[in-house]
Amino acid sequence: MTKVFHHVGVDVSDFEKSRKLYDALLGALNIESYELPGHIAKAYGTATCSFRIVKDDKRKLSVSSSHICLVAPNRKAIEEFYNIGTSLGAQGLSGPSEYTDWGFVHYTTMIKDYDGNAIEAVYVDQP
Repeated sequence: MTKVFHHVGVDVSDFEKSRKLYDALLGALNIESYELPGHIAKAYGTATCSFRIVKDDKRKLSVSSSHICLVAPNRKAIEEFYNIGTSLGAQGLSGPSEYTDWGFVHYTTMIKDYDGNAIEAVYVDQP
């Protein structure tokens, strides 16, 4: 299988507040995290395939229109992801919902983080 990316990152304006949100959100999906020494950043996943939050004081942060979708291990994780995100002040964009597009059943939800990034989680039932 070919990897689609090595890492994807989103800039955040309040690193500590965002770290708490993403630790909780990605914890609900059973995605492990690690620190990136020498950077104000945190990574989730592995050293060769990760999602990262980054604070770079040298760049001016702009409103984001990023949409990133993360894999959930099961349907319960989708519900936890949404409930945790909204309880921590992230905006709920779509509550847990089922779709039957593309021949698979998708159970998905999406929140908008504090900086406008749309973060989705999906569990796909394989036929």
